Amino acid sequence: MSAFSGNIDFTTREEFRQLLAGLAMAEFAVIDLSGVGYIDSMALSELIALHRGRMDAGRSPLRVVVGPGVRRLYEISGIGAILPPYASVDAAVAP
Repeated sequence: MSAFSGNIDFTTREEFRQLLAGLAMAEFAVIDLSGVGYIDSMALSELIALHRGRMDAGRSPLRVVVGPGVRRLYEISGIGAILPPYASVDAAVAP
């Protein structure tokens, strides 16, 4: 499991990519974004790419914990149809 807080935009792009790279080969991958206040479309694309890569490799789906700062963009973008949002880490790690 990994967590990110603050804003995810062009100023934090590399840090976010490094965090996601650490989840690519994990047996079970959860990213906690509940502490994120803002996420841009680049970050959403990175999440989708990681999820698809995991699925193509036969790994478990990426699980994303979202808070209020991310939930709105999740709703607007429709990304929840690909990556369902979890309300808590406990919910994301539950079988």
